[in-house]
Amino acid sequence: MTLTREVLLLKLDPLGNEVWNVQFGGEESDAGYGIVKLDDEGFAIVGYTRLGEDSDSDVWLIRTDANGNLEWAETYGGSENDVGVSLGRTSDGGYVVTGETRSLGDVDIWLIKTNNTGEVEWQRTYGGAEDDYASSVIQTTDGGYILTGMTSSFGNSAGDLWVVKTDLTGEIEWDRIMCGSLLAYGSSVIQTEDGGYCVVGGKRSVTDEGDGYLVKMDPDGNDEWTHTYNYSYSDRTASVIQTVEGDYVVSGTTLFGNGAQDIWVFRVDSYGNLVWNHTYGGAENEIGGLVRQTNDGGFVVTGRTMSFGNGFFDLWVIKTDHNGFTVPFE
Repeated sequence: MTLTREVLLLKLDPLGNEVWNVQFGGEESDAGYGIVKLDDEGFAIVGYTRLGEDSDSDVWLIRTDANGNLEWAETYGGSENDVGVSLGRTSDGGYVVTGETRSLGDVDIWLIKTNNTGEVEWQRTYGGAEDDYASSVIQTTDGGYILTGMTSSFGNSAGDLWVVKTDLTGEIEWDRIMCGSLLAYGSSVIQTEDGGYCVVGGKRSVTDEGDGYLVKMDPDGNDEWTHTYNYSYSDRTASVIQTVEGDYVVSGTTLFGNGAQDIWVFRVDSYGNLVWNHTYGGAENEIGGLVRQTNDGGFVVTGRTMSFGNGFFDLWVIKTDHNGFTVPFE
């Protein structure tokens, strides 16, 4: 039997109980990687879709109503594999999508701006002769965009953390290449309350050790501070948020915990100094995804678990208090 993947949209109530779930996809594998909630309580999702058994993937943008019913879907791509990994809502009511394209040459970062019905208004690619990848994009308060990922075309040929700031039409205003280790990448970028930026990523050394990496930049991309976090010999980060108190919470994956890989969440102050960290998991592998702050000051973390559920990777949602301790939904 051939296994295929579909996009899953799941709605939970405040107690973590399932309200509804819907799936989107065809006979081939499809996936969703980014989601935004819309003003009318609907949702927009970005990922990829394959239209046939022998077809390459295309970027897939899906729009639903508040109950998860499909309103429209658009695909973007060429003759090779193209994938959307991050999605943002723009100030004019449209969408900004970033991901990677292989249709326009080597693997390049692809930035797509659409209107509110998914029609492309403009698109840009960023990269060089080697492979370059994006993982996160947001619109900035000046109307432009900032994205992060990894470049093998510039800097260290094995891959460096790359941050690109553009104007409102996607023209590069400045970019930064960071880390300079054997391999470095950016996972998530946010704009901070002071108008600067915070980027979380990771780096690996020649001994294959992995560390979390957090960079605070001013509005012009100049480093204000950087910190490395190594909870085990192989740590990876996935997501960063700025809390209502002004500090930062990061989610990811670590080998230090209850078993193999565990979900890892840590909090740092406004200067990057560690406040607390926690791991969540069992005897098998877990992988950390997004973290968000909830209305009660706590946090909700998504990821995947092999320790609980059906024995293979299941979706896992964790609710914590403001100190990262797991609590019942209230």
